[in-house]
Amino acid sequence: DLNFALISRCIDKAKKLFEAGGDWERKNRLKVYEGLFCMSTRNFKKAAD
Repeated sequence: DLNFALISRCIDKAKKLFEAGGDWERKNRLKVYEGLFCMSTRNFKKAAD
């Protein structure tokens, strides 16, 4: 069973860390994780962005 609240907090934390400094590979990886999370929570419109 997935803990969506924990995953959401971790993605938000990763976004804040990326804003402090990050490279393209990590940015792309973060976008993939966020897209997968959005699809698993059935937020397909946001996942498509």
